[in-house]
Amino acid sequence: MGNSAQAYPNQDLLVETDWLEEHLEDENLVIVDCELQDSFRRAYRRAHIPGAVSIQTPHWHDPDDLNLVMSPEQFAREMSNLGIGDDTLVITYCCQRSLYATRLWFVLNLYGHDNVKVLNGGWNKWIQEGRPITNKVFSNPPKTFTPRVNESIRRRADYIKESLGNSDVIVVDVRHDVEYHGGSSYMPTVPLPEYYRGPYQRKAPPPVPATLPFPPTKRHGHVPGAINLEANFQVNFKIMEAEPWVFKPADELRQMFQDAGITPDKEIIPYCEHGVRSSQCLFTLRLMGYDKARLFDGGWMEWGNREDTPIEN
Repeated sequence: MGNSAQAYPNQDLLVETDWLEEHLEDENLVIVDCELQDSFRRAYRRAHIPGAVSIQTPHWHDPDDLNLVMSPEQFAREMSNLGIGDDTLVITYCCQRSLYATRLWFVLNLYGHDNVKVLNGGWNKWIQEGRPITNKVFSNPPKTFTPRVNESIRRRADYIKESLGNSDVIVVDVRHDVEYHGGSSYMPTVPLPEYYRGPYQRKAPPPVPATLPFPPTKRHGHVPGAINLEANFQVNFKIMEAEPWVFKPADELRQMFQDAGITPDKEIIPYCEHGVRSSQCLFTLRLMGYDKARLFDGGWMEWGNREDTPIEN
């Protein structure tokens, strides 16, 4: 949707800023600001896209079992409260390289709602282009969201164990190489640009270590045979242009994956620590036509805490 010089095999997974501005008043459209922050309302209350609603959590984990995505019933309540129904078009965005926007894209698809698109460039591109913003808090009337579990987009730890050594299955570790080689959980901090417009601002947080609501894993390392795409290519950065963090052209992404031995004929299973970085990788793979790509959502938080899973470091 919208003008784009890039031609991705699954272009309809993205929406461009020009299209969204023209459709802000559409009745059956819900825009979700997926921003991560200490207080999830803080950046949203400074400024956001008109009509966008704010979320309570960007991770969508089950509060009773952080290894898992929240249950269908829990997720249905969250979506209903955002005004997302079974026929709603959902547009997700954030200012974190689409990490949290693609996370919500994954969980919506997991629960059978594929009428969802990620805003290419997110908040960064929107504000750079001088498009309308507001600090008005929006909410929508509740709607009925019916979860329909789609397991074809997800893989579990036992499947990964059974697939070790299978040349038709490629496991991709998109964590930092410190984590991959046995260091503790680590997310490199990157100072984000600050954007101002009149009285509104969404100011980047200072570059301090990320604090996440997850306990540390018992063991460290990686799934045996996993390709460390993060270490080789800095995937969470290299799949996007430096500014304003739009996805790179299809030919560049295709070459990057091929150079790593990641081809569409294989089943590709990315994972990270908590499912956010790997959701971004999964989205990019699906955007590029890797229709056999699936997410190991439990990631290292599950693999590293089990006693029966082999590890390498």
